[in-house]
Amino acid sequence: MPVYATIDVGDTHHTKPRWRALGYPKMESETITLPPPGDFRRVYHMMKAKWALDAVEDQRLRVSRFADLNDPFELFPVNRHTHAARKASKAFARYFWGRRGLLSFGGDWSSPVMWSHYAENHRGICLGLDVRRDSLEQVCYEAERLRFTFDEPFDPAAWTDDTFRTFACTKGQDWSYENEFRRLIDLSKVVSEPPDYFIPFDDDMRLAEVIIGERCEAPLAPTRERVCATAPSAVTFKARLAYRSFRVVLNGRTRPPDSPQG
Repeated sequence: MPVYATIDVGDTHHTKPRWRALGYPKMESETITLPPPGDFRRVYHMMKAKWALDAVEDQRLRVSRFADLNDPFELFPVNRHTHAARKASKAFARYFWGRRGLLSFGGDWSSPVMWSHYAENHRGICLGLDVRRDSLEQVCYEAERLRFTFDEPFDPAAWTDDTFRTFACTKGQDWSYENEFRRLIDLSKVVSEPPDYFIPFDDDMRLAEVIIGERCEAPLAPTRERVCATAPSAVTFKARLAYRSFRVVLNGRTRPPDSPQG
């Protein structure tokens, strides 16, 4: 796999300020790994353990489809109080369901709710990936649905990329705990293995961390060896429940060798 220039992981000094200088809030990984270069962002994808290990071995992620996501408001963030708006928005969604997908990421891995919802009740694995910033969209969370004027009949040629991004990356405020980032995918440009689509790890998306959930039965040493076989620069460790807060944190006994300490 191509490797981009990064910070020497042997340098353990001033780790946290490096994350802060790149605009990150407090991160659980900030004393475990150093941040990626500034044109990348560290993001997190939680999965069932088997799927995560398959993704590591195959060096790719499965592309999600908007119609299969757990929020029924996906692609419908606008006020649909008129018949015309409902008709046009449905036509828009049908058009993009077949043409666009997404990769969904969280901004951190410390939320127990995220582990419960997306990593099989803490039995799964979280993959930390460095994704090129200009390919990521941060989800906007709104208290009210957006106002938008639809033209009739629906003409996809009249819809700009900015309009699509607004529809694809706006969610209700109740979802804000996810702190979600999305990589929007043109399905015609990725690997198709019907009924699924996949996008490989490459220069734009590199595996950096493999975090084994607190209840996950995957043993550390064999998992670390499996990760090293395909992503030698990635670090592998186990998570645990924090002792003093409602957070998920590093299990210190599984700290990666030579990882930063401060």
